[in-house]
Amino acid sequence: MVIDCALLAGGSSRRMREPKLLLNLGGRTLFEHVLAVHHASRVRRVCAVVPGWLDGFGEIVRMRTSGRTHFAVLDRECEMSESLKTGWRRIMQAGKPDAVMISLADMPFVTPGVIDSVLDCFAGSDCEICVPVYGGRRGHPVVLSVDLEEEVLGLEGDCGARAVVRGAGRRVAEVQVDTDGVLVDVDTCEDFEEARRRMDQVG
Repeated sequence: MVIDCALLAGGSSRRMREPKLLLNLGGRTLFEHVLAVHHASRVRRVCAVVPGWLDGFGEIVRMRTSGRTHFAVLDRECEMSESLKTGWRRIMQAGKPDAVMISLADMPFVTPGVIDSVLDCFAGSDCEICVPVYGGRRGHPVVLSVDLEEEVLGLEGDCGARAVVRGAGRRVAEVQVDTDGVLVDVDTCEDFEEARRRMDQVG
C-alpha cells in the first residue's frame, strides 16, 4: 500500500515572536527536525507545505528537495484548510497514492515508530481513516484514504484533518501509541522552551 505525507508547515506563528518552525531545536530548525523524523519512517514521499513569504524557508527548500521530498510553497498566509488542500493536490499531481498522511510540522515529539504504527494500522484495516491515540485522546498524524478527497477538498476555514475525522463515524481505526508526542505541539514561546528542555533531556 502506497501512502504519501502532507507535512503542513504553512502557519503564521501569530502567538510566537518569530517563525516557530525556524527556531533551533537540537541543532537544527524545528521544521527540519520534524522532516527528518518523517524521512526515518516508511512513508513513501513527503510534500511539505511551507510559507514562502518567510525568510529562511527558501534555503530549506533548495537544500531539502529530493526524490522523496518536494515542497508546495505558499505565496501568502492562508487558513489551515487551504494549506491541507494545497498539499493534497500536490501529492495527487505527483502520483496518486492509496492514502495520504496529514502531519503537522510543529509536533516535534512524533517518532518514526509512531508514524509507522499509524501506517500499519491503516494498511491492516478496512477503514478509511487511522488516528493515533494516547491516554484516550486522538492525536496526529492521521491517515486518510484518497476516497475521502471530496471531503478534504471541501474543507473551508481554519480546520484541518480533524474535521474530516469527526465526520467519519465508524470509518475510523484507532491505534494506541506509547508517547504523548501525538498530542504535543508548539504554539507559544512557553511551548517551545518546554520542547527544548524535553529534547535536551532525551539527549
